[in-house]
Amino acid sequence: MRGAESLGIPINPDYNGRTQEGISYAQRSVHNGRRVSPARSFLYPAMQRGNTHVITDAHVERIEFEGKKATGVRFTAGGRGGQRRTIKARSEIILCAGAIASPQILQLSGIGDGTHLQSIGVPVVQDLPGVGQNFRDHYAVR
Repeated sequence: MRGAESLGIPINPDYNGRTQEGISYAQRSVHNGRRVSPARSFLYPAMQRGNTHVITDAHVERIEFEGKKATGVRFTAGGRGGQRRTIKARSEIILCAGAIASPQILQLSGIGDGTHLQSIGVPVVQDLPGVGQNFRDHYAVR
């Protein structure tokens, strides 16, 4: 780190922040000295508690709202031509679909740039112009 800094490369304490330029320590999920997946770190322990149910082979279409409160998720289960279903949430919905799919699902649900959503026929739930903007590649040199 000091060597890179001595060459004029700035130290970046948070490469997921406003700027990605610079050198930093890589963020990793590690347990007992080994890299672990997000599923092993977070999902599997949550499933053991009994309040988390995982549905695979499903495609999320949108988040359902009552006013501005997220109340459920509409999805198709069973692959192409599968059954359309809606699950209602008891307390909260956590959207974790990656850098591309998360903003897409938000926009299809009516959260995003209101002018854009209206232009494509999506009813606006919350006008948040930043949703789906400023995508950046996390290029990493090892």
